[in-house]
Amino acid sequence: MSSASIFWTSIEVIGFGARDAAIRHYLSEAYDQVHPYLMPCPELTVQIACKRTREGHACMYRIVEEAEPDGTYAAVCDDHFCPTRFYTREELVRYTINPQILVPAIARCLGLHPQVSSVVDDVWQVGTLPVATEHTLVLFTRVRYEDAMQRVLEALIIKGSNRFILVTPTARYLNETSRSLLARAESLSFPLDEVTVINDHEPVLTEAGRVRWQKTKESIGGSRVVEAVFPTPPGAMWQDLSLVFRDGHTLTASIGSTRATYTFQSMGMVNRKKMTPDEQWLLLRHFAEEMGTFTWQSKYADPRNKKRKSRLSSGLRAVFGIPGSPFVYRKECRGWECVFNIRMD
Repeated sequence: MSSASIFWTSIEVIGFGARDAAIRHYLSEAYDQVHPYLMPCPELTVQIACKRTREGHACMYRIVEEAEPDGTYAAVCDDHFCPTRFYTREELVRYTINPQILVPAIARCLGLHPQVSSVVDDVWQVGTLPVATEHTLVLFTRVRYEDAMQRVLEALIIKGSNRFILVTPTARYLNETSRSLLARAESLSFPLDEVTVINDHEPVLTEAGRVRWQKTKESIGGSRVVEAVFPTPPGAMWQDLSLVFRDGHTLTASIGSTRATYTFQSMGMVNRKKMTPDEQWLLLRHFAEEMGTFTWQSKYADPRNKKRKSRLSSGLRAVFGIPGSPFVYRKECRGWECVFNIRMD
């Protein structure tokens, strides 16, 4: 089994929590990879399997809720009256996966701007699929067991979720019923154990994984899916962004010391039939030519620009992951002004 398979299987197995000793015993060499993503659960362990249970003894120790005078907790066997054992509080702490750490790592792996939030029980939003014209959610669940996966998908459908990508550690709990539910929601799954390697605790897409991810994105988001997103620093705003057109097909984006160069293809602003810049890219260039302000006196003024500007806003949010509108309307000049800085080189 590859290191990625061990890692993602371990993420599933931990489930809703287990003691550190149990996690170490089960994960063995995978423990060091998974450990950075663990967090303590609010409640302590309430029962521990007897060591002889693995030999067919089949009994559980019950943890007494009230601590002993020395601060330890008694573990009592009510079935076979095995000798009472005592554990420190630290030994009874349960650990589970911290989604506030794991989900951003998955977002980075998939080239998304992290947007971590709970969607339904056991499902978190990873980010928004970078599509130039619409918003499509990328979700993550780590449930174990097939019936739990079915409940997750049913809950998403009841909530009204549609056309999403469901990222999972593995595909082993996606049975025929779950796949039918995905098809009903016009959605796809993306199992990470098949497409990643683990690099210093961080999941990274393999070359084949990058191709598969791009195809998955295009299957859900269509031909206008963005190929790359800008590594926007946390807390950045539109006024921090600068765009400089180098030529008709290329621009440089920068926020502080963070810089990247894009083509109209990589920003998803391409006419797929002609493989030429689309209307959104051309409008963005016109803004650059007009130094960021576009009015009815502008050379390329057109009533259709209002709808094009709306689509361009969605495209820019997909690439840069900055909330809010990148444009503001100025009544005094009856025109739109870029909140960000933009110019021709």
